[in-house]
Amino acid sequence: MFNPKILIISTIFLIVFSGCTEDNTGANNQVLTVGVCTDLAPTSYIEDGEFKGFEVELIYEISKRLDLQPEFIVYSFSGLLDAVSEGEVDCGIGYIGKTPERQLKMDFSRPYGYTYSTILVRSDSTCWNKMP
Repeated sequence: MFNPKILIISTIFLIVFSGCTEDNTGANNQVLTVGVCTDLAPTSYIEDGEFKGFEVELIYEISKRLDLQPEFIVYSFSGLLDAVSEGEVDCGIGYIGKTPERQLKMDFSRPYGYTYSTILVRSDSTCWNKMP
């Protein structure tokens, strides 16, 4: 069962212990740089010039608890992975899955959500028959 407290704690540990670069850990630096892929609604997107989505809200909460100000930097998905692995940002969000190849370049939190989302239709519907 999904437990939001475990999600927040796991993500905080990821950021504090494995995601921060030397340049952003000093006592005088109060910014958490976050790479974000913004074409992934509902997890991360831009609406009316503001960053929105589940993962964005998660970063706002983590930043609040760490007494940091999030600074979002928009990347394409592949650019986001490069930015994290090269230390351009402290962490990245964008519905990122853990793969063996990615684990060679960066650390991952525990998964904070699983989805088995589907689209419901009536049992007598034939609309799926038209799909390629």
